[in-house]
Amino acid sequence: MFLVIFNHTQGYHLFLGGGEYVGLNLFFSIITRIDVPIFFMISGALLLSKEESIKDLYKKRILKIVIVLIVASVAIYLKNNFNYGYSIKEFIESFFSGEICTSYWYLYSYLATLIMMPFLRKIALSIDNNMFIYLVVLRFAIVTVFPIISYLFAGLDVSLILQPDFNILISTERSIFFMLIGFYVDKKMSAEQERKTIKITGFISLVAIPVIEALTIYDGEKNGYSQNFLVLFDFAMVMFAFVLVKYICTVKLGNNRIVNLIAKVGKLSFGIYLMEPFFRTIINEYIMVIISGNVPILIESFLYCMVAVIIVGCITFLVKKVPIISKLI
Repeated sequence: MFLVIFNHTQGYHLFLGGGEYVGLNLFFSIITRIDVPIFFMISGALLLSKEESIKDLYKKRILKIVIVLIVASVAIYLKNNFNYGYSIKEFIESFFSGEICTSYWYLYSYLATLIMMPFLRKIALSIDNNMFIYLVVLRFAIVTVFPIISYLFAGLDVSLILQPDFNILISTERSIFFMLIGFYVDKKMSAEQERKTIKITGFISLVAIPVIEALTIYDGEKNGYSQNFLVLFDFAMVMFAFVLVKYICTVKLGNNRIVNLIAKVGKLSFGIYLMEPFFRTIINEYIMVIISGNVPILIESFLYCMVAVIIVGCITFLVKKVPIISKLI
């Protein structure tokens, strides 16, 4: 959740301006991009093993997200247009285009994966170790290797995934890929496999970060800085973070106070995600203004994330006491 919020601060975008500290700024921006894929992995681990009818899926999950998306969007729209007036037509247009709150793009993506859940469950249950390796290798080849080769030797935009019609969705669409990976890691991977995965993905991540930084800086000096290279090795860094935390909590720590605390705080994450955009301006104007301009932007962004998580987390904890709201967030 901290990374999701940081992704929408000035600190995340600092590297786009180049400069003396571009390498340091890039490091934090690269790490930040594991944020949403981890949420997809968690969703896959929690949902793909459940057996429920299509009717129950729509009643319990899809309807819930639709309601949350509409209510949250209405709240943000009313707040943002308080001084400009309201229009139902404008709201509907902005709602369907996802322009009311750009942070809510994840809800649209998550809603789409929920609709595909009956198919994804069938795929997930059939995944064995060989299929898991094959799926990861496919993403590495299509999302990492081929784009780098096409950029270095043909000068093509690295954000393009080969020829548009050559699109293997199960590996290139990150919501689908990371949900399937999350399910396999949580339900089918042994402790020994987890240890091996941590070593392999940890090594790849150590190599990936300087490679991404080198490509970003090289291209930035020629064509202007962009985010195109930041997710080239996302599969490795996301899997490393997910499996490492899972291994520590389940194998090393077991059922103790730390793990229970993590679980309790984790229940606040969805509410923090939904309400942080609503309170962003308020936090900046009434709290962050105290230090604004007195510390480096990167530090200010870190502090904002901490303050936002604490304040909005407390608000989430309180509103979840309301029975109807607790069922939604």
